[in-house]
Amino acid sequence: MTDMMAIARDPTHDYPALVFWELIGNDVCNSSPDPSSMTSPETFRTKIIALWDKLDTYLPAGSHMVVTGVADGRVLYECLKDRVDPLGIPYPVFYNYLNCLEISPCAGWMNDNAAIRDATTARAMELNEVYKDIIATKKWKNFDI
Repeated sequence: MTDMMAIARDPTHDYPALVFWELIGNDVCNSSPDPSSMTSPETFRTKIIALWDKLDTYLPAGSHMVVTGVADGRVLYECLKDRVDPLGIPYPVFYNYLNCLEISPCAGWMNDNAAIRDATTARAMELNEVYKDIIATKKWKNFDI
């Protein structure tokens, strides 16, 4: 959400908005399975607060935001591990191929190594705890969560 002007209207005359905020796995997914390449909880906190502070300047008073946590992407592997992709390759083999080329969209969850999947989920759950803390301790003028 780099340009929130796309949603800017007239906050003094607009009806309240209902915003759905869902990152799914953006902050843990990339081509590296190393947790150090994922968004740290400190960076996540800083960025989320900055984005929500900015959003508060655009939303009309009385707006609401629904926040869903970062997903537990282990379900990707668990649902697909025994299946074959459309090219006829078993998903674990395909995931390993993408990881070998370092082009996987989510090497942490699209990986046949359970320890790597679990470490990725652990970071996702850390980020969800940051969400919970922000929601419990910070308030905005124009929207509630």
